[in-house]
Amino acid sequence: MNALSPEVFYAGLVERGVPSHIAQAFVVNARDESGLNPGINEAAPIVPGSRGGYGLMQWTGPRRRALEAFAADRGASVSDPEVQMDYLLTELQGPESRAWSRISAAQTPEEAAAAIVNDFLRPAESHRARRERNYLAGVTFNPENAGQLYTPASEGRDAQGNALNAFSQPPEPERYAPALPQIGTFLDASAFQAPVNNALAAPQFSISPLSTRFR
Repeated sequence: MNALSPEVFYAGLVERGVPSHIAQAFVVNARDESGLNPGINEAAPIVPGSRGGYGLMQWTGPRRRALEAFAADRGASVSDPEVQMDYLLTELQGPESRAWSRISAAQTPEEAAAAIVNDFLRPAESHRARRERNYLAGVTFNPENAGQLYTPASEGRDAQGNALNAFSQPPEPERYAPALPQIGTFLDASAFQAPVNNALAAPQFSISPLSTRFR
Protein backbone atom coordinates (compact mmCIF):
# COMPACT_ATOMS: atom_id res chain seq x y z
CA MET A 1 0.00 0.00 0.00
CA ASN A 2 1.43 3.33 -1.08
CA ALA A 3 1.42 6.33 1.23
CA LEU A 4 -0.96 9.18 0.53
CA SER A 5 0.42 12.55 -0.39
CA PRO A 6 -0.18 15.19 2.29
CA GLU A 7 -2.35 17.09 -0.21
CA VAL A 8 -4.65 14.10 -0.82
CA PHE A 9 -5.17 13.45 2.89
CA TYR A 10 -5.73 17.15 3.56
CA ALA A 11 -8.25 17.42 0.70
CA GLY A 12 -10.10 14.31 1.88
CA LEU A 13 -10.60 15.77 5.34
CA VAL A 14 -11.65 19.19 4.05
CA GLU A 15 -14.18 17.55 1.71
CA ARG A 16 -15.64 15.81 4.75
CA GLY A 17 -16.15 19.14 6.52
CA VAL A 18 -13.03 19.43 8.66
CA PRO A 19 -11.84 23.06 8.91
CA SER A 20 -8.67 23.80 6.98
CA HIS A 21 -6.38 24.51 9.93
CA ILE A 22 -7.49 21.31 11.69
CA ALA A 23 -7.04 19.25 8.53
CA GLN A 24 -3.47 20.60 8.37
CA ALA A 25 -2.97 19.44 11.94
CA PHE A 26 -4.22 15.93 11.16
CA VAL A 27 -1.76 15.75 8.25
CA VAL A 28 1.29 16.28 10.47
CA ASN A 29 0.01 13.88 13.11
CA ALA A 30 -0.75 11.17 10.56
CA ARG A 31 2.69 11.66 9.02
CA ASP A 32 4.30 11.14 12.40
CA GLU A 33 2.07 8.15 13.17
CA SER A 34 2.19 6.24 9.90
CA GLY A 35 4.05 8.14 7.21
CA LEU A 36 0.55 8.62 5.70
CA ASN A 37 0.48 4.93 4.78
CA PRO A 38 -3.05 3.52 5.35
CA GLY A 39 -1.80 -0.07 5.14
CA ILE A 40 1.06 0.12 7.61
CA ASN A 41 1.15 -1.96 10.78
CA GLU A 42 3.19 -0.97 13.82
CA ALA A 43 6.53 -2.74 13.44
CA ALA A 44 7.31 -3.20 17.13
CA PRO A 45 4.12 -3.04 19.22
CA ILE A 46 4.61 -1.43 22.60
CA VAL A 47 2.26 -3.98 24.18
CA PRO A 48 3.92 -7.43 23.94
CA GLY A 49 1.80 -9.91 22.03
CA SER A 50 -0.56 -7.28 20.62
CA ARG A 51 -1.07 -6.59 16.94
CA GLY A 52 0.02 -2.98 17.40
CA GLY A 53 -1.28 0.11 15.68
CA TYR A 54 -2.69 0.12 12.17
CA GLY A 55 -3.38 2.60 9.43
CA LEU A 56 -3.13 6.35 9.01
CA MET A 57 -3.67 7.13 12.69
CA GLN A 58 -2.20 3.86 14.03
CA TRP A 59 -5.44 2.73 15.65
CA THR A 60 -4.66 0.27 18.43
CA GLY A 61 -6.55 -2.26 20.55
CA PRO A 62 -10.33 -1.70 20.67
CA ARG A 63 -10.04 1.28 18.34
CA ARG A 64 -8.34 -0.91 15.73
CA ARG A 65 -11.04 -3.57 16.12
CA ALA A 66 -13.72 -0.91 15.68
CA LEU A 67 -12.01 0.28 12.48
CA GLU A 68 -11.90 -3.30 11.17
CA ALA A 69 -15.60 -3.77 11.96
CA PHE A 70 -16.40 -0.46 10.26
CA ALA A 71 -14.60 -1.58 7.09
CA ALA A 72 -16.23 -5.03 7.20
CA ASP A 73 -19.70 -3.48 7.45
CA ARG A 74 -18.94 -1.61 4.23
CA GLY A 75 -17.49 -4.63 2.50
CA ALA A 76 -14.27 -2.68 2.03
CA SER A 77 -10.62 -3.24 2.82
CA VAL A 78 -9.48 -1.92 6.17
CA SER A 79 -6.49 -0.40 4.37
CA ASP A 80 -8.74 1.76 2.14
CA PRO A 81 -7.82 5.38 2.93
CA GLU A 82 -11.38 6.54 2.18
CA VAL A 83 -12.70 4.09 4.78
CA GLN A 84 -10.11 5.27 7.30
CA MET A 85 -10.96 8.94 6.76
CA ASP A 86 -14.67 8.17 7.17
CA TYR A 87 -13.93 6.19 10.32
CA LEU A 88 -11.82 9.02 11.69
CA LEU A 89 -14.83 11.31 11.52
CA THR A 90 -17.14 8.75 13.12
CA GLU A 91 -14.71 8.58 16.05
CA LEU A 92 -14.69 12.35 16.37
CA GLN A 93 -18.48 12.53 16.48
CA GLY A 94 -18.82 9.53 18.76
CA PRO A 95 -16.37 7.97 21.23
CA GLU A 96 -13.78 10.70 20.68
CA SER A 97 -16.21 13.64 20.81
CA ARG A 98 -14.50 15.00 23.93
CA ALA A 99 -11.21 15.08 22.04
CA TRP A 100 -12.96 16.79 19.13
CA SER A 101 -14.30 19.52 21.40
CA ARG A 102 -10.72 20.38 22.37
CA ILE A 103 -9.35 20.06 18.86
CA SER A 104 -12.10 22.25 17.40
CA ALA A 105 -11.37 24.96 19.97
CA ALA A 106 -7.88 25.42 18.49
CA GLN A 107 -7.37 28.61 16.50
CA THR A 108 -4.19 27.67 14.60
CA PRO A 109 -2.73 24.55 12.96
CA GLU A 110 -0.09 24.42 15.70
CA GLU A 111 -2.65 24.43 18.51
CA ALA A 112 -4.80 21.88 16.69
CA ALA A 113 -1.84 19.55 16.09
CA ALA A 114 -0.96 19.65 19.79
CA ALA A 115 -4.57 18.95 20.76
CA ILE A 116 -4.73 15.98 18.40
CA VAL A 117 -1.62 14.32 19.83
CA ASN A 118 -2.62 15.12 23.42
CA ASP A 119 -6.33 14.31 23.36
CA PHE A 120 -7.03 12.09 20.34
CA LEU A 121 -3.90 9.98 19.80
CA ARG A 122 -2.53 9.90 23.36
CA PRO A 123 0.82 8.18 22.64
CA ALA A 124 3.44 7.28 25.22
CA GLU A 125 4.46 10.33 27.24
CA SER A 126 7.97 10.62 25.79
CA HIS A 127 6.56 10.78 22.26
CA ARG A 128 3.62 12.96 23.24
CA ALA A 129 5.72 15.61 24.92
CA ARG A 130 8.25 15.85 22.09
CA ARG A 131 5.60 16.08 19.42
CA GLU A 132 3.59 18.69 21.32
CA ARG A 133 6.69 20.88 21.67
CA ASN A 134 7.56 20.59 18.01
CA TYR A 135 4.03 21.25 16.80
CA LEU A 136 3.73 24.35 18.95
CA ALA A 137 7.13 25.49 17.70
CA GLY A 138 5.76 25.59 14.18
CA VAL A 139 6.16 22.13 12.66
CA THR A 140 3.17 22.05 10.35
CA PHE A 141 1.83 21.47 6.85
CA ASN A 142 0.96 24.39 4.58
CA PRO A 143 -1.27 23.35 1.65
CA GLU A 144 -0.61 26.66 -0.08
CA ASN A 145 3.01 25.60 -0.63
CA ALA A 146 2.30 21.95 -1.46
CA GLY A 147 3.86 20.77 1.80
CA GLN A 148 7.17 22.60 1.40
CA LEU A 149 6.95 24.01 4.93
CA TYR A 150 6.18 20.62 6.41
CA THR A 151 8.57 18.54 8.48
CA PRO A 152 7.58 15.59 10.70
CA ALA A 153 7.92 16.38 14.38
CA SER A 154 9.83 13.15 14.87
CA GLU A 155 12.65 14.61 12.80
CA GLY A 156 12.77 17.79 14.86
CA ARG A 157 13.89 19.92 11.91
CA ASP A 158 12.32 22.67 9.88
CA ALA A 159 11.87 22.72 6.09
CA GLN A 160 15.43 24.00 5.64
CA GLY A 161 16.88 21.18 7.71
CA ASN A 162 17.65 23.34 10.75
CA ALA A 163 17.12 21.87 14.21
CA LEU A 164 13.95 23.18 15.78
CA ASN A 165 14.02 25.05 19.04
CA ALA A 166 11.05 23.54 20.81
CA PHE A 167 10.77 26.56 23.07
CA SER A 168 10.89 29.21 20.39
CA GLN A 169 7.90 31.37 19.60
CA PRO A 170 5.52 30.08 16.91
CA PRO A 171 6.02 31.61 13.46
CA GLU A 172 4.35 34.86 12.57
CA PRO A 173 0.86 34.54 11.04
CA GLU A 174 2.26 35.77 7.70
CA ARG A 175 3.73 32.30 7.26
CA TYR A 176 0.27 31.17 6.25
CA ALA A 177 -0.66 32.99 3.07
CA PRO A 178 -3.44 33.65 2.43
CA ALA A 179 -4.79 33.85 5.98
CA LEU A 180 -6.40 30.65 7.21
CA PRO A 181 -10.18 30.59 7.47
CA GLN A 182 -11.73 30.64 10.91
CA ILE A 183 -13.37 27.57 12.45
CA GLY A 184 -16.56 26.78 10.59
CA THR A 185 -15.31 28.13 7.26
CA PHE A 186 -14.57 25.53 4.64
CA LEU A 187 -11.88 25.55 2.00
CA ASP A 188 -12.87 24.66 -1.55
CA ALA A 189 -10.57 21.74 -2.35
CA SER A 190 -10.69 22.65 -6.04
CA ALA A 191 -8.59 25.72 -5.22
CA PHE A 192 -5.56 23.52 -4.49
CA GLN A 193 -2.57 24.31 -6.65
CA ALA A 194 -1.18 20.82 -6.10
CA PRO A 195 -2.92 18.09 -8.18
CA VAL A 196 -5.10 15.64 -6.29
CA ASN A 197 -5.14 11.97 -7.24
CA ASN A 198 -8.73 11.52 -8.36
CA ALA A 199 -8.57 7.82 -7.65
CA LEU A 200 -8.15 8.59 -3.96
CA ALA A 201 -10.18 11.78 -3.71
CA ALA A 202 -13.10 11.28 -1.38
CA PRO A 203 -16.74 11.64 -2.40
CA GLN A 204 -18.95 13.85 -0.30
CA PHE A 205 -19.19 12.29 3.14
CA SER A 206 -22.57 10.58 3.27
CA ILE A 207 -22.90 9.40 6.85
CA SER A 208 -25.29 11.58 8.83
CA PRO A 209 -25.05 13.66 10.99
CA LEU A 210 -21.31 14.27 10.63
CA SER A 211 -21.71 17.30 8.39
CA THR A 212 -23.57 19.21 11.05
CA ARG A 213 -21.04 18.33 13.74
CA PHE A 214 -18.19 19.96 11.82
CA ARG A 215 -19.90 23.21 10.88
